This record gives sequence, structure tokens and C-alpha cells, in this order.
Amino acid sequence: ALQRSTGYVTQESAVFNGSLLENVTLWEPEPDVERTEKILEQLDLRTLGVASEDSTFVNNVVGGDGMQLSGGERQRVGIARELYRNPKLMILDEATSALDSELELKIDELLESQRGSKTFLIIAHRLSTIRNVDLIYVLDEGKVVESGGFDELVSLNGEFTQMVKMQSF
Repeated sequence: ALQRSTGYVTQESAVFNGSLLENVTLWEPEPDVERTEKILEQLDLRTLGVASEDSTFVNNVVGGDGMQLSGGERQRVGIARELYRNPKLMILDEATSALDSELELKIDELLESQRGSKTFLIIAHRLSTIRNVDLIYVLDEGKVVESGGFDELVSLNGEFTQMVKMQSF
């Protein structure tokens, strides 16, 4: 039950030889095509892959195990897969590290729209990814050295403040 209610997106999401629909739904026998289209549109993936003959973008093929995709495209396919599964807990482990700022903001807004309906655990080095989270834990050598909200941690002038300064906030 815990595994079914948990989604996990890594920095290196797997993409399989098949259509966008198959990659998002993992070959579900009766996939929700409309829901898949909406998720792919929200993640700016309409033009990904080789266009299908029926001109339905969810049937675009991302062949060769997705090797022709950029790291950011692979990450967005992984996020789409977990959003489709709709778990109660989503763990994002550097899941937006290969995205440009514009796409990262778009995904942040998408995830923010789901606040209250699921819990997100975000592991990130790029601090812009965690700017709007409820609670941040700063780890040093495997130990929690600070915790709190973004602004609260910045005001402490500690480890987190130094990290923010290095990333030019």
C-alpha cells in the first residue's frame, strides 16, 4: 500500500521505447488519454518525440529508450508518469535539475496547484526549487543542522544563508 501511494522521480528518469502515452501510463490496458494529454501539455511536452501518423501527440514515439531526449525532457516524462499515477506522496530527487529556469517555474506552479492534495518531499541543491516549500531541512554530513521556512532560514545567517548567497538570490 505504501509503494502504491508513493511516487518517485529521480534526476535520471527512465524513458522507454514507445509512445508518450505508453511512457506515462506504463502500458496501462485502458489509459486515460485525455488526462495524459493534459499532464503532457502542462509539462510542455506536446512536441516531444516523432509525430504519430494519427497526429495525436500522445502517440508520438520516443524511441531508442529515450536516448535522443535531453535530460530535462526525460525528467519531465518522469514527472508526468508520477502525476498520472497520482500518489499521495511524491518524492522529487533532483527531479528538475536539468531544466531551465522558465520550465522549472512552470513545474513549480503545477506542483503548487496540487498543494493540499498530496505531500511533496523535494531533494534539491538548486535552492530556487524549494523557495515555496513549507519546511526545509539543511543537512551536513548526514545530520540536520537547520530547519524552518525559506525566509526564516535566510534570517538565521547560518549554513542555509551561505548557500543562498552562493546561488545569487
